[in-house]
Amino acid sequence: MRFPNALEGDYPPKEYRVDPHNFIEDDLAKLIFLISKNASETEIDFFLRHNLSLLSFTSAFFRTGHHDSWIIKQPIIKPSGFVNGTGKIPDYLFAGENSDGVTWWVVDLKSPGDRLYKEDKNGRIVETAQLASGLSQIKDYIGFCTKYQGHIRDVLGVTSFTSPFGVLIIGRESELKQDLRKQAYKAQFNNSTQNIQIRTFDSFLRQVEFYSRSSYKLPFLAKIYKSFFIRDELSPWDRWCKYSPSED
Repeated sequence: MRFPNALEGDYPPKEYRVDPHNFIEDDLAKLIFLISKNASETEIDFFLRHNLSLLSFTSAFFRTGHHDSWIIKQPIIKPSGFVNGTGKIPDYLFAGENSDGVTWWVVDLKSPGDRLYKEDKNGRIVETAQLASGLSQIKDYIGFCTKYQGHIRDVLGVTSFTSPFGVLIIGRESELKQDLRKQAYKAQFNNSTQNIQIRTFDSFLRQVEFYSRSSYKLPFLAKIYKSFFIRDELSPWDRWCKYSPSED
């Protein structure tokens, strides 16, 4: 499905298009294993860079990507004038399409083992260095991509590119469950910030499970998600299986 009055040039090149159903059972098992063992940022990024179909489910955070998704991994953004500089290299530029058109995002990954918040000496909840650094990086990418969006359109061939939003995937939900002040702090940030979202890796996994379990192309998904997902968190699918009446 395409949004009304769209032209073929409004969409990113086909080379960046990602099929969200193009992964196998072992791929999802490996992702869940990496998250459950709090793999490093490098390990997570390496795996998802080679499994873009799984990464494409971040579109669920953005309420976009229902029709099509495109991912540009580690694009080099170096406008003229950066003779001695390196420019910027975001982890991923993500484009998702819904009935309103194509929306662009900068996606940045940290480690599931990174903490989001801590208490300062006065007992207040504050951002950890890892979260603060990630948010600063996202803001920097958004500002840079917005300033040089014309360059990005020309060099990457993405004529629909506009000022992007940002999402930072970091940490685990267990940290937030252990201290409801942290949970409220994160929710307040996401509700008050118009162009950046903080999401945990548990939340990311739920998007993979929820948006793909009904697909006939992925019949293994519900089984493997239920088998490997962290035991202290019930997904919508787990709740249905646990509490619905059994059929004899």
